[in-house]
Amino acid sequence: MFMGFEEIRSIISNRDLTLRDVMQCLLDLRPIEIDAYFALKEGSKDVMDLAESINRNRSSAQRILQNLVSKGLAYRKSLSKDEGGYYYLYYASSEEGLKRKMRENLEDMYTKMGELLK
Repeated sequence: MFMGFEEIRSIISNRDLTLRDVMQCLLDLRPIEIDAYFALKEGSKDVMDLAESINRNRSSAQRILQNLVSKGLAYRKSLSKDEGGYYYLYYASSEEGLKRKMRENLEDMYTKMGELLK
């Protein structure tokens, strides 16, 4: 679930941490997933809108969205098309939800590190 020690060290050593660094470390997100999250923060998007925003193809955007939804960082709403059928619009979770998820993962990581050091 979490990054390895060397990956974490490479993110935090010898530089000022940014929100993106913390998200990458605590939420185990790839940079493109962070880009997608911030694209959704600008407003709801369907898969194709997101694909254009992050310069990826549709299938990559779909996988990224599924990962964000599974981690609780995004959610989707089903909307009906006038001609029949439906589509999904994706939204970023609230900033409070993001902070809560990062705190939970930090506490979990801290607990696991403490157990390893015993």
